[in-house]
Amino acid sequence: MKYLASALLLDVLYALAVHRRFNQHEPSLSWSLLLVLMVPLLLTWVLINHALSFPMVFLTAYVLFFTTLFTSIVAYRLSSFHPLAKYPGPIMCKISQLWAVLVYSRGKGHYYRKMLHDRYGPIVRIGPNELSVTEKDMLPYILGSQGMPKGPLFEGRRMTSVSDKDTEHFNLIVTRNMQRHAVLRKAWNRAFADAPLRDYEDLMLARARQLINALKTICEKQGGVAGVDVASWIGHFTFDFMGDMAFGGGFELMRDGDSERLLPNMAMSLYYACLCQAVPWFSPVLRNLPYIGEPIRAFGSFAFQQAKIRHDQEPDKKDLFYHLIAAYHADSEESPFTLILSNSILAIVAGADTTATVLRNTIFYLLTNPAYYARLREEVDAAFPPTETSALDTKSCPVSPS
Repeated sequence: MKYLASALLLDVLYALAVHRRFNQHEPSLSWSLLLVLMVPLLLTWVLINHALSFPMVFLTAYVLFFTTLFTSIVAYRLSSFHPLAKYPGPIMCKISQLWAVLVYSRGKGHYYRKMLHDRYGPIVRIGPNELSVTEKDMLPYILGSQGMPKGPLFEGRRMTSVSDKDTEHFNLIVTRNMQRHAVLRKAWNRAFADAPLRDYEDLMLARARQLINALKTICEKQGGVAGVDVASWIGHFTFDFMGDMAFGGGFELMRDGDSERLLPNMAMSLYYACLCQAVPWFSPVLRNLPYIGEPIRAFGSFAFQQAKIRHDQEPDKKDLFYHLIAAYHADSEESPFTLILSNSILAIVAGADTTATVLRNTIFYLLTNPAYYARLREEVDAAFPPTETSALDTKSCPVSPS
């Protein structure tokens, strides 16, 4: 009994020590974490292996260890000693981010946040270590150039291997190093200056004409009027244009369809990233799970292949990575391939998914509000005379760009 009591006491003390360590340093899935979790079993086995069978030793060690650890964590997060104790919020949110995963999984995160702010005010504790702020005067101190660094949620949004440090180091969105972000942001700003935008414009107009002609053909085949899935066509259009703008071409979803399931894989990858931003430590596990993680792996593999093709084959026209590499190498001599690879997923998502979302919602609200649609059409027709040669030619627009 003496050895049993000693083993149990050591398990309790060790659990408290682990909580203290994790409280200062966010845990990540690694061999060192596995070693940390092995200690309770080893301690208990050494002290009481003569008195209990191995299954009982295992059960005794880990039931006590995890009960103590979780009790300590919950008590601390709800206590007045926590740095965020003074901020209001639901008890479930203060205890764990798993509640946020459930909310995000239903696509209701924005409604939930608004409900919390309506109830608790402009600053709400939405996680054990996370606040949601709607006070506009505080935004410059959070998101401004001298604001706060990015939090660990960006680790959960990663779609590449956590072992690929170069990819993390060169990605504008994922990197949490503020100095590195400033250098990358400067290069991206140059890549979207007036001159590069004129290069992208020709690519966009060609794809816009292709979309218009495809929809016209469908209608003509059905006597002038046809029902089409506009949302799907918009997704194919933006993906094709993104391919032209970022990778020098090669995507033909409007012409050939999406037989490789590029859009579904991208959508599922973004969905999983949304869930994992609440529990960043689970992101590498999810990516490697059989079947469930397949869309993420397929999307990541596709992005890698496109980055390799773009690096090996210089495009006929100046695309995004042409301008990005030129801008970045004005300040650095680091590898162009690493820059392309680390930002390929960003270029695909921002160029295809984000753009498609805006266009789909714009079209939906215009079609469901005919008065606004008619007013917008008048303004567009006035700026771009509706002729075959000028309807899509921005150079013919009489309105000043400013």
